Amino acid sequence: MPNLSTQLAQFRARNRMYRRIGTIVCVTIAALMGLFALEIGLKISRAASVPTAWILNWLPGAFYLWAVWSLRNLFARLGNENSHQPMWLTKAIASVGWALVLGSLATTFPIVNFILAPPTKSGNFVIFFVPAVTLFVVGLALVALAPIIRRKEELELETAALKTELEEFM
Repeated sequence: MPNLSTQLAQFRARNRMYRRIGTIVCVTIAALMGLFALEIGLKISRAASVPTAWILNWLPGAFYLWAVWSLRNLFARLGNENSHQPMWLTKAIASVGWALVLGSLATTFPIVNFILAPPTKSGNFVIFFVPAVTLFVVGLALVALAPIIRRKEELELETAALKTELEEFM
């Protein structure tokens, strides 16, 4: 079994790799969204109307980009040798959680509009997006876990301070 310093080096190397993957994913999503924005601009200039359905379809992408960017930053910190700062982990987890919650809500927003729309000749039907609901619940779980992790970090800092004080006393 490798020693602790070897395991730590491997952990940091893995996180640096995850950061690179996160960067590639973010650049790809941003490029696609940029092309999409260009297409919307061309559509508006040609038809003089705003394609709201297109915008609603791509709106969740902004939130999911935020989630991936937050994860990328988390991996960057975990891959850094001087990464231990209290409370940054909980902020990253909460940020990813809120991004997933808002992205999933933005994903289901067109469905709500569809359900509330007046019935057509063939009638309206409900579409249930399992991935959006799953991301919503996972996002809520991350948001709920963030304060617990924050409290754990606070207790660790308090314990370290008490340990130092005890060692000085002895």
